[in-house]
Amino acid sequence: SEPNIEELFDLTDSDFAARELAESVRSALLRLPSEQREIVDLKTYAGLTLAEIATVTDTPPGTVASRYRAALEKLRTWLATALL
Repeated sequence: SEPNIEELFDLTDSDFAARELAESVRSALLRLPSEQREIVDLKTYAGLTLAEIATVTDTPPGTVASRYRAALEKLRTWLATALL
């Protein structure tokens, strides 16, 4: 008999779940307004603090913090819905 798709690529259920989660996160990040996405990218992937992000982007620290909080709230909502 022919191998099924999982056997062909040696993928487990957890591999599929991880890929699905990664795609959900990627899609949610792309939905964010660019100003919020930039802050999330710099904080999460570049490892910058909010103060450093304020300096790099020449944005007031309070604005950076509020954009970051707003982005996280949107991501939580979107991802909770996507993962149900």
